[in-house]
Amino acid sequence: MAKITLREISGARMRSNILRSTLTIAVVILVFAYQFRVGWFYLGGKNGFGDFGYVLERIPCIKGNWDNLYGPRTEDVCSGYIYGSSLLVLLDGIGISLSILVPISYGLAASLVFIYLWTSLKEKSSIAQNVLAVALLFSPPVILLIERMNVDVIVFLCVYAAIKMPNKVANWISPLLIALSALFKFYTLPLILIMLKEAKGKLRIYLFIVLVSTLVIISIDLSRIEGLPWDARNMFGNAIWGEYLLYLVKGPQTHANFIASSMLGIAILLFVSYIVRKLDIDIELKKVAPKNDRKLFIFCFILYLTCYFSGLSVDYRLIFLLFAYLLFESMFTLKWTGLVIVRLSVLATFYISYNVEKLQPLGDLTQMVALLILAKGLSLLIGLTPRNIFDKSLIIARIILSRVARN
Repeated sequence: MAKITLREISGARMRSNILRSTLTIAVVILVFAYQFRVGWFYLGGKNGFGDFGYVLERIPCIKGNWDNLYGPRTEDVCSGYIYGSSLLVLLDGIGISLSILVPISYGLAASLVFIYLWTSLKEKSSIAQNVLAVALLFSPPVILLIERMNVDVIVFLCVYAAIKMPNKVANWISPLLIALSALFKFYTLPLILIMLKEAKGKLRIYLFIVLVSTLVIISIDLSRIEGLPWDARNMFGNAIWGEYLLYLVKGPQTHANFIASSMLGIAILLFVSYIVRKLDIDIELKKVAPKNDRKLFIFCFILYLTCYFSGLSVDYRLIFLLFAYLLFESMFTLKWTGLVIVRLSVLATFYISYNVEKLQPLGDLTQMVALLILAKGLSLLIGLTPRNIFDKSLIIARIILSRVARN
């Protein structure tokens, strides 16, 4: 048998890397060409950073009636507010006003992009990974997030800072940062529950007080909000499919029943899950994965799942899925087939699920594939398997049945 030399192995690896990189670059060029053609690439402009500007415009309104501020949107600037009241109070307290919208927005955008590049462009990452990371950075949902400068940027930065904070102060300051982000956008609340579950002793009491206080403020704000923007053409979530079906029958600006639409979404997710299971994608956790990266992956993916299953979320919230995916690539190893599937599904999610009209349902289907693969990684991290879920469900069922029998 002929011996294979080290040079031949090295040459084969190089040819393989060149082929992978060429294919990835070709796909990126194709999707870029299409997206430039439909005109998604826009930044700034006359009404740039509109979402953050929308918030800053309403800071002077906090001295008036909160019910009017949260009432239906009219020509009056002190109306139609849909975020947490604490956001306005904080911005007013630190002296941020509409006059400094542009420099503040560029600062937030620069912070987000720096963290993204720091997370994605690793020394050991392949050319294909780097090209894909750059392509995803310039994808429509990320450009939309930066162009609008939505509060989700601040939420992400709060979560990132809470995880990366030095250990000596993290136990006491991190919960406050998470609670603060939950007061801005309510979907961050589950992270406090995760931190409460892991805490012990005095820290658990402290977290419980933070949780209750946050819940009280959120409840007051939610009771004031009369309605949220709702348009499936620029949103994602489990309830998207009933909206698509109704758009097909009755056209835009109509809304499906939330429960029926959610059940349809779960049915489609189960079908896609069956197909993904048949693909038999093997995932293994790298032992060298840093603890903070593991925690950031869990937090980002939980935030994404909360947005996905709680209703419909605007596509710029896919930023949480994006960071979860970047960390997934750095923490897990997959075989070549699984790697291609997860990369293509993420690429399609970020380039087809927004601003491409009739192709959007395909983007939402590929998003399900990405969700299921990353969920498999999450289950490895937290030790959650179908068998564990079944065993715990049996224990809970026995407790309930025994209590019912005694009564």
